[in-house]
Amino acid sequence: RRKARFVDPDFPASSESLGAPHFGKGNKTVSSWRRPAELNYVPALFSDAEGGGHEGGNDLTRLDTAQETVGASKLCDSIEQGSLGDCWLLASIASVASIDGRANDALIREMFSPPSYNPFGFYSVRLRVDGEDRWIVVDDTIPCHETGKTGGVEVNGTPIGPTFSCSRDGREIWVMMLEKAFAKLHGSSRTRMQNPPKWVKIDI
Repeated sequence: RRKARFVDPDFPASSESLGAPHFGKGNKTVSSWRRPAELNYVPALFSDAEGGGHEGGNDLTRLDTAQETVGASKLCDSIEQGSLGDCWLLASIASVASIDGRANDALIREMFSPPSYNPFGFYSVRLRVDGEDRWIVVDDTIPCHETGKTGGVEVNGTPIGPTFSCSRDGREIWVMMLEKAFAKLHGSSRTRMQNPPKWVKIDI
């Protein structure tokens, strides 16, 4: 029997999870929620650590969790802000991935379980709450809007794309999942946008 994709009952694909229908720059309206496989033929949690498809190709030896790498963080450089005014959150994520000028992408990768794309749409994301680790469970449904751009992903002939933050690498979903886990922890996407940034890095 075919297994169904996970649906998070505590943070559903609904306006309640969003907190409001319009967001920040451009007033983009969420028109639908989509799974990564609907937006990219070969999605990945981290594209440089996964092979060419849904069914695997994971090379966990490439995660190199024991070492820091001198130079720019690949994950830091891949973050792209969406329509939320949460640049403070994304800057905190980037700073975690690049500590003292050293790429420390392993800190970001270790926040996810499973550590690679899950075709069943289930992820646990580790955040710190009151000094203790808490694993936040999310599904991989992604708020999307009509982009009006041709040449991209189309659903029923309408071009769509992620409304909120994403990776510049179109395959990767780790930015979206981390942002979603943070929103769930604090109530909604709108709540997260309005929260003061002073404690963000502590949560991450």
